[in-house]
Amino acid sequence: HEESQTCELLQSSEQARAKLESRLARKVRWREEAEGQIREMVTYGEGLERKCTQLRRDLRETRRRHQARGEQAESLKCSLEQEEQLSELLKARLWALEQDTAELARQAEDERSSRLRDAATNNAEMARLQKEREDLCIALRDAKRAGEVAGELAVEAARHEVLSAWARERAQWTE
Repeated sequence: HEESQTCELLQSSEQARAKLESRLARKVRWREEAEGQIREMVTYGEGLERKCTQLRRDLRETRRRHQARGEQAESLKCSLEQEEQLSELLKARLWALEQDTAELARQAEDERSSRLRDAATNNAEMARLQKEREDLCIALRDAKRAGEVAGELAVEAARHEVLSAWARERAQWTE
């Protein structure tokens, strides 16, 4: 009977050992799976950190380009304002010259009626003033056109720069 008890005890011990080994194997598998998941999470986290770093760099670059475009636009705006001021000055000078020309024409008429012999001198003066007026009209027209062209070029350059920057940024985001 003692042998039978020993046998039962041995069987019971074997069963307990088998259960413990099974539990231990499950825990080892669970631990390996958990470690694998942790490694995956670390790898994923590192990838996210790299992506975040790249996005921060991209943001800094975008801000720098935006500031540069703003400065360029401000510079173009100042240039345009200077061209407009020059145009206004030339218009004022032209008006003054037109007034002077009108006054000289009246003086020339008075002078002609009072002194016929000075007519040749007055005619030469009138021709010179008329030529100066025409030259100033041409200069004003040229300055006005140059201002318009400069404005158009500035607008086109700014537009091109914004479109180029937008296309580059869009290309970066699609990558």
